[in-house]
Amino acid sequence: MKERTNHHVMEKFILNNINPDRQNDLLYIEQAGITHPDPEYCISRTRKQRAFAYLYVLEYVVSGKGYIECEGQTYTVQAGDFYFLNRGIEPCYYADPDKPFEKLWINIAGGFMNLMTASYQLTMPVLVCHFDADPGVGRIHDILSRTDSLEACQPDVMRALIDLFERIKENRIAQASGESLFADICKKIERELCFPLNIDQLAHDFYISRSTLYRLFMSNCGLSPKQYILSRKIELAKLLLTRNVQSIEEIASILHFADAKHFGRVFRAQVGVSPASYRFGLTETGGDRVAPKPGRTLLWQYSTIASRDTRPFTWQAVGMGYVLRTAAGRFIVVDGGHDRDAGPLISLMQRESGKSRPEVALWMITHPHGDHTGVLTRLAEESYLKRQVRIDTVAYSLPEHFAAKVFSDHGGNYLAALRATAAKLGCRCICPRTGDRLHVDELTVEIFFTQEDYLGEEINDLSMVFRVSGGKKSVMFCGDAYHRSLRVVMQKYTAEQLHSDIVQAAHHALDGGDSAFYRMVGAETVLAPMSRPAYDAMMTGQYSTADYTRPNRELMQGAGALHLSADGDVCIPLDE
Repeated sequence: MKERTNHHVMEKFILNNINPDRQNDLLYIEQAGITHPDPEYCISRTRKQRAFAYLYVLEYVVSGKGYIECEGQTYTVQAGDFYFLNRGIEPCYYADPDKPFEKLWINIAGGFMNLMTASYQLTMPVLVCHFDADPGVGRIHDILSRTDSLEACQPDVMRALIDLFERIKENRIAQASGESLFADICKKIERELCFPLNIDQLAHDFYISRSTLYRLFMSNCGLSPKQYILSRKIELAKLLLTRNVQSIEEIASILHFADAKHFGRVFRAQVGVSPASYRFGLTETGGDRVAPKPGRTLLWQYSTIASRDTRPFTWQAVGMGYVLRTAAGRFIVVDGGHDRDAGPLISLMQRESGKSRPEVALWMITHPHGDHTGVLTRLAEESYLKRQVRIDTVAYSLPEHFAAKVFSDHGGNYLAALRATAAKLGCRCICPRTGDRLHVDELTVEIFFTQEDYLGEEINDLSMVFRVSGGKKSVMFCGDAYHRSLRVVMQKYTAEQLHSDIVQAAHHALDGGDSAFYRMVGAETVLAPMSRPAYDAMMTGQYSTADYTRPNRELMQGAGALHLSADGDVCIPLDE
């Protein structure tokens, strides 16, 4: 307990009108003033002191810190706290010696105050609230400092007290309701995000003032009601954008933005990218103002969205995407992944070229399954995405005279689909043959297998097998090839001709590949476009076709370095 000694040195009086005989007036203001920071400040009240039997004390802490001791409890008060001391109690209140408070205060009594405290249920000995009471207490100080007659200013003081007590009531409601009131308001906002939301109406619906609503939100989430509503609208907008059903203009209308431009400005401010970029998973680079990185010949195994799936593995097509960058900053893309991988794949090239519209000199399609061609198809279908990248040439191996058999066996017009995609992109199409070499700057693409060599039993047998060489390293791409097509390759080429530093494990490192082929390639580094659950299933023998998984299991077990696309993008320099 603080030693009870009175100390008044650092106080300035606005009013000093001690006259106990007036305690029963309608409104009796005995004293009002300002306490300046004083580490020795201490006031103690006892019932022996006549005035404190009828006086109420209203104080607002402007800065610093202090304590109130009353009836066995200690209250800490600091900047922004208002406290009310009831009449007839014996408190001791004092400044923190290290950080003494500065406060505004009023000692007041009378019939009006008795009525107010009863009406607002202020029957507790001490009440501490956190709200800006300066406009209330300070307003009364201002009224008192400008008057020559306390009787004349009584109406103004009474109005100011009513406003102050209303603020106390609102703060108590907020404190009593706390999280439950906040939660109820948030639920209403969630239900009505697609309707016009008015802040004043929202406050009215919950019987609180606009200012109380503001303070409730700031204390619970650090946002104003308007900011919170906008943040929830943006979260709903993100969901609608990824579903890709409504246009951006429709989403802006659904969420009651003024127009698509207004929606775009708010969305970009909160998310960091435009709605269109978010829809396609693009991260914006700031355009050609980004300085290009130093020229290196690099290879990325791109981590497709599906490859990061952590669900227990049965079978999920995880997609496959590889990007090679020449020293000149142009790209070769191998497959790309599912359609939803389009934005992130383009973002990678934008980032690594320093250009808002990177140039893909050559886009290689190993075979026409959707988890390999999906990105290219998405680019052709979405005009916004198409503007983000320039594609010079698309290469696929599906010769015309093999098309009829492929279509009849597998029921899909893959050749027509690839042609249509290329036409929409406005790029050149080529159909490489075994033995062909394609050149992009310092990179050379050598074709080892196409469908002319062997028309297999299913689409994966059509996978083009090729090697990309540049700088000091080379990488062998197998697509989704099974042992049947890889054995055709072994019949045509020697180990010296096939040797590569890096190899992509065929068919997502599952039931594909061929052990003899991998030995001929002799790569130290293995790229496995697969999920982590798929890898675990492979390594524990739980994959259903275990006999056909042996080549890829052995390949991964013997790798000098193994990179799973599940673990994120990996970049390998080819020039060192």
